[in-house]
Parts: sequence; structure tokens; C-alpha cells
Amino acid sequence: MFKIRDENSFFILIDMPLYETQCQKLYDLLEQANLPIEDVTHDRYGSFVVVVEEGVQLSQDLFESVWEAGEDLLNALNFLNNFSDVADETTVEEAIEYCIWLHNQIGYEFDISDIIETVSYLHDETEVREVAIGYKLALAA
Repeated sequence: MFKIRDENSFFILIDMPLYETQCQKLYDLLEQANLPIEDVTHDRYGSFVVVVEEGVQLSQDLFESVWEAGEDLLNALNFLNNFSDVADETTVEEAIEYCIWLHNQIGYEFDISDIIETVSYLHDETEVREVAIGYKLALAA
């Protein structure tokens, strides 16, 4: 999941779309953990690029600390990427709630069609659409 880019930076391989919001979320988590991080960006291909402060050695200990600090965000990205494996034993309602929760954890902007598309990998699309529209109406009220 971690790959050294150069002497001052490394990739966190995600294979999901990453935007400024996700980079800022990870940066904030690493900063709160007082890690020697200078910047977090993305490579436009689905990986975070983490730049460390000058003079900081890239090491297994640093990678473990980064993982611990960003674990909730990194897991949420992984779970959404592998949604059909993670939410396989859920009802339509549970799958929709979990999908919405993951999107919120990650900071993805989404609409009901994104939820329908994701959850339809697990359940009948017609049923997913009906339940999702109900959720949308409930959230709008």
C-alpha cells in the first residue's frame, strides 16, 4: 500500500478517485498525530502523495504511524472500493446506509445515482432505486 516515490515522499496506493478534500482529510489526520509531514497531494491516478519534512527518513515505523493516523479514512476508501465484498451480507437498507456513511467518511460528494450504482452490485437495482429514493426524500425533509 505504501511505495517510496523519492527520498522525501511516498505514495499511498488507493486506486480510487482522490481530490483535494481527501488529501486535506489525510493531511489533517497526519498533522493531528504530530507526524513530520509537509504536504499531502494526489497523483491523479488514485494514490496519495505524502511529502515528509526535510531530513526525515522514510521508514517502516513512519509508514506504520501514517497508517495508524489515517486508518479510518484509508479503510473507508478501501471498503468503498471493495464495496461488494464488504457489504455482501446486508439488506438493501443497510447497504445504502453503509454506502452513504462511507461517502461521508471519505468526503466524497455524491448523489443518489452514485449510491444506486454502488449498491446495485449487491441487490436488485429496482429495489435499490425505490429504497434510495425514500432515503433521499427523508433527507430532504
